[in-house]
Amino acid sequence: MSEVAILHVSDLHIEGKHLTDIKIVLGAFYADISSLRDIESIKPDTVVFTGDLVNAGSNADEFELAEGNFINPLMQISGLSRDRFFFTPGNHDIDRDEWDDVVVNGIRATYRTTTELNRFFDTRLKLNKTKYFETLHDFTAFIIFLGSFLLHVGNST
Repeated sequence: MSEVAILHVSDLHIEGKHLTDIKIVLGAFYADISSLRDIESIKPDTVVFTGDLVNAGSNADEFELAEGNFINPLMQISGLSRDRFFFTPGNHDIDRDEWDDVVVNGIRATYRTTTELNRFFDTRLKLNKTKYFETLHDFTAFIIFLGSFLLHVGNST
């Protein structure tokens, strides 16, 4: 039975104002990946990134920073093509601007009655079947980045 090596990464929280510090951390990370590959003969078969690639999902520029400073170098160092990089968005990868009142105050403090809570679910969360996909606006920058990323799958390593 052959083994599969999965590199699990999360919580990069990349943002422009901390890019210098992030690059220092990533440099050490890449050195570790190279060392595992060259000295221990351990090479990941796939990379799984589980949330918070960027710090603010409302800022599309942060996804470009993440791709250029993290994803592309990681895939090159690991010798993997882009179709071996899997990720799921975390709470920082979405546009949280719409949710600040609930996040800061909590749902119980913000909506004190059943009527207010139901209005929240029916309008802001849009949980009814016909409006379900409208809630995806919170992932707009992530979805645009993902679409661009997937267009290049198979075209580069």
